[in-house]
Amino acid sequence: MILTQATNSPDLIIELGDNVLYFFRLCRNIF
Repeated sequence: MILTQATNSPDLIIELGDNVLYFFRLCRNIF
């Protein structure tokens, strides 16, 4: 996960959302 500048909150939120979705898919594949 790459954290950008705090001023880029929309990009940061989208990035965190993508990471959460990726983690969720990974867990679903494992279980």
